[in-house]
Amino acid sequence: MDKGDPSRAGEELVAVFEGAEPGEPHTAREIADELGWERSTADETLQELAESGVLETKLVGDRERVWWLPPPTDHSRADVSAEPTERSREYQDLVASEQQYRAVFEEAFDAILIADDEARYVEVNPAACELFGLPREELLGRTIAEFAADGYDFEEAWQEFQISEADRGLFPLFRADGEQRIVEFAATPNILPGRHLSVIRDITERREATEELEQQRKRTRQYQKTLTADTVIQLEIEVDDAVFDRLSEHLDCKCEFEGLVTASNGRLLQYVTVVGASSEDVLDVMADRSEVYHYRVVFESDSSTLLEFAAKRSPAQTLVEAGASCRSIRSERGVTTIVAELGADLDLQRLINQFTAEYPDATVVAKRRLDRPIVTTRQYRETLVDSLTDRQIEALRAAYLAGYFEWPRSSQAERIASSMDIATSTWLRHLRLAEDKLVRWFFEELEV
Repeated sequence: MDKGDPSRAGEELVAVFEGAEPGEPHTAREIADELGWERSTADETLQELAESGVLETKLVGDRERVWWLPPPTDHSRADVSAEPTERSREYQDLVASEQQYRAVFEEAFDAILIADDEARYVEVNPAACELFGLPREELLGRTIAEFAADGYDFEEAWQEFQISEADRGLFPLFRADGEQRIVEFAATPNILPGRHLSVIRDITERREATEELEQQRKRTRQYQKTLTADTVIQLEIEVDDAVFDRLSEHLDCKCEFEGLVTASNGRLLQYVTVVGASSEDVLDVMADRSEVYHYRVVFESDSSTLLEFAAKRSPAQTLVEAGASCRSIRSERGVTTIVAELGADLDLQRLINQFTAEYPDATVVAKRRLDRPIVTTRQYRETLVDSLTDRQIEALRAAYLAGYFEWPRSSQAERIASSMDIATSTWLRHLRLAEDKLVRWFFEELEV
């Protein structure tokens, strides 16, 4: 039997001594038989009570040890109703400390394991059982070597660890079901004689997220490089696109790609204008697509619907991951055509091979080399100013100078409009139109 709550176990054991003659000795075996405990549990609890001063003990013969409850002195009898004795306070402190340790051990999110000198686990917490994929009774007695990769030199690693002060690092751990997890560990030898502590944290998802984030940054850098390249290779590709094809064919409509955005979870949000179909029909089609993670109607009018969606895989995503940019995607009567651009320094054949490997029915219809015109700063400014009205420029300048774009805002819209002696709604309309033209210029690269 496990002793469970240490305070309760101690009380049960002391009750055995209190039921006997004062000073009568007992062996650990007698206590174990009396309470139905394992011998090791009785030994451990008796030792704790002796160390706290509740019991006294001595060795009898070569190996046998006995424990007894010392009889109360006259002084202790006189103070039986007074404050707790120093001995009882020490015992209570010991029980509280044990309870605190056990709570931390059991409730910790990280795996905590204690091994003996043979590297076999003698104590593990629930988080360790979850990480290793085994119940406690099956994890106890095992070594880390049983969860390591083939070729791992456990004997050498264990010997080096035992003579060290501490060890930490990363380790590929293979769970009982064969799944590999990447863990970081911190280990300390001899926290007690013959007891060695390991604290392990599963960082598999964090590591994968970090690697994916780095890949996203790499793709973004290449994507931006393509957008600003003076010379690009333009490809026109006919490809089966599960979303575009289905919409245009099933609804007998036209689909026009507007752009894409990378969400924080790595998914690509695509925006497409559907012309000639109601928003209700568009949503019905999207609800039937198992390859779509997310979709919503952003805007709708009598003739068109702006749709936002994220798919598990798509031709646009494959092109972006290869470093290209999607200039346009058009779909009509179930036929989808993509115009993609990539920098002249990219490996064109590698991109085509990568794309056709995922979409074997895709056909490269045309390939062109384009030299983009160089726009000077002066030309850029003049073209931008020409596209804005005087009212829009003044609204934009007032917002900038008054700190409207700062965080937190230095001025609110109402205060700026009042200073300009115009209605707030009028000022906001001019500002929104100016912002729209600026953003449209930036993302659509309006021609000079």
